[in-house]
Amino acid sequence: GPITHTQNRAWFAQADASDKKFLNVSGAFRQDAYSILPSGNNDLLSYSYGAGFTFSEFTKTKLPWLNYGKVFASIGQKPLAPGLGYGATDSRFLSGGTYLAYSPSTIFWNGDTTTGTPNSGISGSISGIVVKTNEYGINLKMAKNRVGLNVVYYDEIINNEPVAVAQSGISGFTSTTKNAGIIQRQGIETELMLHLIKKKNFDWNMNFNFAKLLNNDVIDTDGDLNTNTNSFLLAGGSFGTRYARAFQVENKSASQLIGGGILRNDAGLPVVKADGTFATDATKNWGSTIPTVTGGLFNDFKYGAFTATIGIDYQFGGKFFSLSESWGTFSGLLDWTATVNDRGEEVRTPVAAGGGVRVRGVSIADNKTPVDMYVDAQTYFQQFYNNQIAEPFVHSLSFVKLREISLGYQLPISKWNLKWLTGASVNLLSRNTLLLYREAKNFDPSEISNTFGEDGNLPASRTTGISLKFTF
Repeated sequence: GPITHTQNRAWFAQADASDKKFLNVSGAFRQDAYSILPSGNNDLLSYSYGAGFTFSEFTKTKLPWLNYGKVFASIGQKPLAPGLGYGATDSRFLSGGTYLAYSPSTIFWNGDTTTGTPNSGISGSISGIVVKTNEYGINLKMAKNRVGLNVVYYDEIINNEPVAVAQSGISGFTSTTKNAGIIQRQGIETELMLHLIKKKNFDWNMNFNFAKLLNNDVIDTDGDLNTNTNSFLLAGGSFGTRYARAFQVENKSASQLIGGGILRNDAGLPVVKADGTFATDATKNWGSTIPTVTGGLFNDFKYGAFTATIGIDYQFGGKFFSLSESWGTFSGLLDWTATVNDRGEEVRTPVAAGGGVRVRGVSIADNKTPVDMYVDAQTYFQQFYNNQIAEPFVHSLSFVKLREISLGYQLPISKWNLKWLTGASVNLLSRNTLLLYREAKNFDPSEISNTFGEDGNLPASRTTGISLKFTF
């Protein structure tokens, strides 16, 4: 891989003040300079300030059930430079910052290599960005501190996102990365804490987290560049040009999964070609790849010397494309390529002998003449790869997962008469224990991290173990 040397410098100032027990304010300023940015345009100024007001100091007699109450607000900025953590940037920009990467390519029959010229250039005026976030929230504790609630609303804007703007290849580059895009997101995050049981020998604490993405819209994709560009490619992955890919699309939620649909007529019926395969809808929009709801439920139990923890997490919404399913279908490895058709014959049996896959839709000739025919299995299942159809392999990222279970026991060291030993415990632990719900049959949605979807992921793994802990 390429060897890079970068440097960044910063100065930072922070101030805090409080008035008795009910008011506190804070502020911070930061000036960063990055060697990865163009000289003369390599600095970023960011700031943040906030305040909190503990109103429960004035409600002790009127609201005796309220042990603690605080409202707070903050306005913050976070500096991000290319190659230093800005995950939404085009990968070519991330890998080299303001520098072009010339990769060796094998082009000769004897294996000799030459230096390949990159297709995407970097604007000489490219700059880092500052992500601006406003937060407002409330923190409550009630019922002798056995009930707690924390609610936060946030409004974040990413301005001047680097965008690969298309241009004529006469220049030597087919696109140039410039500051242009704008993304704004709003959401709410809540945490509910419950001390459900508090007895001498038994404790039960519950913590419930819930986050809802209210808005995650792409406001602009070309800024003041006036290129009439309303979308750009975000990510595609291996062989990504053949399947659904993630795009930033103006006036839509960020990271839209687009492409690889089955073409349908106005009535929603599949359009079928003369050989019985489907026509392709290259502009099919599946929606955002980003889940809109995330959270978890965690329980801690203590009974005498025994402890237990049960953790569940979840997410709902978002789409992903599975490249492995497409390959598995093309090669006949997945189970649906060897099922029985509605005539009671295996689909891999020749059509003349009662096999094949039944296809129903409308003719591509006029988009209305009914089609009802059987297609041999190889033709049917390999069409999705050959014709760039991703539809059977697009799934929801929703899941509910039993993430962790642990059982512990505090060993009775008081009976051992060992003064140098202050504590000892044994724990049984299981992580990634069980998927309680998923829409995707072949993959664990919680393990998929690529922007566009699954790209040859390794299977999810369950971990179990035992640990001994001694304190002295």
